[in-house]
Amino acid sequence: MSVRPSLRSAPGRAVEVPASLRQNRDFLLLWFGQSVSYVGDWINFVAITVLIYQLTDSGLALGVLRATHAGPELVLGALAGVYVDRWDRKTTMLATDLIRAGLVALMAISTNVPEIYVLSLGVNAATIFFTPAKSATIPNLVHPSTLARANGLSSTTQTMAMAFGSSIGGIAITLLGVRHAFYLDAASYIVSALCILCITVPRTSIVRRATTSFWEQLRGGWDELRTQPVLRGVTTMASVLVLGPGVSTVLAVVLAEQVLNAGTGGYSLIVSAMGVGSLLAAAIVSTAGNRFRCDLTYRIGFGLAALGVIIVGTSRMVPLTALGYAVLGGGQIASSIAGTTLIQENTDDALRGRIFGMYSTLVHVFSLLAAALAGGLADPLGAATVITSVGVIEVCLIPLAIRLVRVRLPRPDQLAFRA
Repeated sequence: MSVRPSLRSAPGRAVEVPASLRQNRDFLLLWFGQSVSYVGDWINFVAITVLIYQLTDSGLALGVLRATHAGPELVLGALAGVYVDRWDRKTTMLATDLIRAGLVALMAISTNVPEIYVLSLGVNAATIFFTPAKSATIPNLVHPSTLARANGLSSTTQTMAMAFGSSIGGIAITLLGVRHAFYLDAASYIVSALCILCITVPRTSIVRRATTSFWEQLRGGWDELRTQPVLRGVTTMASVLVLGPGVSTVLAVVLAEQVLNAGTGGYSLIVSAMGVGSLLAAAIVSTAGNRFRCDLTYRIGFGLAALGVIIVGTSRMVPLTALGYAVLGGGQIASSIAGTTLIQENTDDALRGRIFGMYSTLVHVFSLLAAALAGGLADPLGAATVITSVGVIEVCLIPLAIRLVRVRLPRPDQLAFRA
C-alpha cells in the first residue's frame, strides 16, 4: 500500500496517508459513521415534526421548531469555528456525537413542548461544533489528490440520506412509533462516535493557544477570509448561489399548485428531480476526483444552478420544470463540493475551523434571506416572477463568479525557479 503526505503537512514532518480512498481506513471510518448519522438526522427530522404537531396541533409550533434549527447557526457558527481550532478536533467530534445522542434520547421520553424545543436547540448547537471540525479534519486524513473525491463521496451519501431518510423516518414511525424513532437517531450518533474513536487524526499545524486570545483568533480568521482571494471569492459567490435554490425550494409547492396546476403529484415530482440532480452531480464530481480543477468545477456548477433557476421560473410544463430543478440541484451540489475543497486546499490547518464556521454562517444567513424573500414577495408578484428574477440576477453574476473563484497557478518560470 503506497502512502503519501497529507494536505498542509508541517515543515519537516510529513504525515503519511494512503494514496487511495479505498485503502484509507481513517477516512472510511469517518465516512461510514457520518453516513449512518445522516440517515439518523432525517429520521429525527420526521419524528420531531410529527411529535410537535401531535402535541400542539399548531403550525406556529412547527415554525418555532424550525427556529431551533436556524438560531444556533446564526449565533454560534463563527464562534464555534474558533473553538474547533483551539480544541482537539477528534475529541470535539466525539464529544458532540455523544451529547447529541443523549439529547435525542431524552426527546423520546419528553412530553413537554418547551423542553423538546430546548433539546432540539442543544442538538443543533452541538452540530454547529461538529460540522466545521469534520470539514477541517478531512484534509488531514486524505491525500491532496483524493480530497475532491472524498468531499464528493461525503456529499453523495448526504444527498442519498436526504432523498431516502424521510422515507426511512416515516417507516420507522409506522413500525416502531414516533418515540422509538428517536432512539434510532441516538443509536446513529453512537455509531458515528465509535467510528471516530477508532480513527487517528493528525494535526499538521501548530496551534498557539496560549499566546492568542479568543477574539484575536476570531479576528485572525475573519482577516484570512476577507484577504485571501480564493476564500473571499468562494464565500461571496456561495452567499449569492444559495438564493436561487432557497427561493425555488420554498416556492416549489406554490409553483406546482398555482402555475403548473399539477397538485401534490407535480410538487413531489419536481422536488424529487432536484434530489436526483444533486445525487447525480455528487456522484460525477466524486468519480472525477482531481481530473478537473476545482475552481472550474465551481464556476460550471454556479452557471448550471443559475440556468436551472431560470428554467424553473419560466417553465409552464411539469417535465421542463423538473429538468430545471434537476439542473439547479446538480449545479448547486457541484459548486458546494468544489467550494469546500477549495477552502480546504487554501486554508492552513490552524485556521480551517474558523473559516468553515464563518463560511457556514454567512451562507446560512443568505439562505434565510432567500426564504424571507420568497415568503414576502410571492403573493404580490407571483412565485414564477420571484424565481425568474433571482435567476436573472444569478446569471448576470456568472462573470463575477468566473473572476472571483479562480486559483492563480504559478507561471512556468516560477516552477522552473522553484525546481
